[in-house]
Amino acid sequence: MMEYTLIRSRRKTLEIRVRTGAGVEARAPLDTPIACVEDFIASKEAWILKMLAAQRLNLRAPLNYGSKAPFMGEDFLIVARDGDEAGFDGERFYIPVGQSLEAIRKLIITALKKAGEPIFKRRAAYYADIMGLYPSTIKVSAATSRWGSCSSKNRVNFSWMLAAADEALIDYVVTHELAHIAEHNHSPRFWALVKGVLPDYKERERELRNLRKKLGEWM
Repeated sequence: MMEYTLIRSRRKTLEIRVRTGAGVEARAPLDTPIACVEDFIASKEAWILKMLAAQRLNLRAPLNYGSKAPFMGEDFLIVARDGDEAGFDGERFYIPVGQSLEAIRKLIITALKKAGEPIFKRRAAYYADIMGLYPSTIKVSAATSRWGSCSSKNRVNFSWMLAAADEALIDYVVTHELAHIAEHNHSPRFWALVKGVLPDYKERERELRNLRKKLGEWM
């Protein structure tokens, strides 16, 4: 399920809005079950992704040599380096000389995928032991509409975007996706499972929304 904000009111129908700076909003009648809201969002996913992509193109502030990109909650300088390789060395992102703005963006995303994968797997192993819930596989995806996902076969994917988050936010997404192994929904039982591990998960959700807006400036 992609990230969204649910707004309930005395309206009679479901509606999806994709607002600049606010992301995806689901507007629903007061008594609409969460499962119905999420089914409606899923049915509109192609349109939502199209709208989000258009917004990113309009708002994008290109990364360039000398600008900064986030990793683990901190911003690191992007520098030019001779050679053919790009990556992150723990202190800076390095990109081969002479790359276009679009190439720099793609190389930074690749670097975040590579640097983030061992962190995601390490935190997932830690919380899997705590929760007694073990994914069949863990992979890093190119998704930009959600931080993570868990399939019906308990395959967990984490977006490359999560590498920009600090460890507290990574832990929330990890816990969220592991909880889906037990509950493939967002029922009260699901949220009780998340809260049992991370009592402050709502605050972490709010911080993730702020990070999502920041990343949206150049994704």
